[in-house]
Amino acid sequence: MAIAWVTDARLRFLVREPRRMTISRMVAFAVFAVTLVARANTVSAAAAPAPSPTAEPMFCPVQIGVTPLDADGTRYAIAFSATQAGIASGTASLYAGDQRYDIPFHGIIFADAIEKGHLDHDSSQVVTVAFPSPTPIDSGVVTMLAAPDPEPCAPFFSPWVASKHSSPETAEHASFVARARTVAAIPAPAPVSDPVDCTQPSVPARTIHAAQPYWPVDVGPINATAYVAVLVGPDDAIVGTRIQRSSGNGELDMEAVDTTRRSAFRAGRWRCRPIYGVYVFSVGFNRER
Repeated sequence: MAIAWVTDARLRFLVREPRRMTISRMVAFAVFAVTLVARANTVSAAAAPAPSPTAEPMFCPVQIGVTPLDADGTRYAIAFSATQAGIASGTASLYAGDQRYDIPFHGIIFADAIEKGHLDHDSSQVVTVAFPSPTPIDSGVVTMLAAPDPEPCAPFFSPWVASKHSSPETAEHASFVARARTVAAIPAPAPVSDPVDCTQPSVPARTIHAAQPYWPVDVGPINATAYVAVLVGPDDAIVGTRIQRSSGNGELDMEAVDTTRRSAFRAGRWRCRPIYGVYVFSVGFNRER
């Protein structure tokens, strides 16, 4: 069951017909791999600071995932994700250190990821890229969407970053790799120099204030947790919230969303740039009597 986002003016831009996409009512908030935890019995109940007003930013609400297809790093598969199915064209940029490779994509069908909590490899359409020599891709992001005219993405949204730790291979991953290897690869374009210009180019998002939830008066003893997807803007403002996983109680879910919006977050940075990102904020309810 789809649950509507609670939004401010910037997110409402995305739920009407987008100017840069051919996706009807696109609200593309793929969950980035960061979890921000609020513990109901241990956090402060002080009010969160109000964000300062800013001009309405424009950004590309699409996320990619990148998977190496060969051990030598010469072929990669790019999967696309959104919270509602749709079609769009644009540019996905892959980075290897200070080198950027701009990969065009056309008429890509986006998979729905927000309710599953991850990029759905089974249904995502794939673009495969072949490099002439081993190229260690370390990150990637959608940098342009074209509908009807090309327009750069600014700020970026939820970049993909290669994991430094290997994880056990799943059947889903093996199936995706097998499917991606059947896709005709496009040759990688010549790289563009794109160096970082700060001493700390990547900073993860974090919670700076976790509000304490209020207990609905008619809820008795309970032990439950609600997980709230929260879109954090580059100015640290909460742009949108929605229940990603229900606590099983509608009143507690509404309180979890309210608690999230009374909390405060510090947005992440990537390649020295402030970014948009969707994170999972958990609100626990634990009362014995």
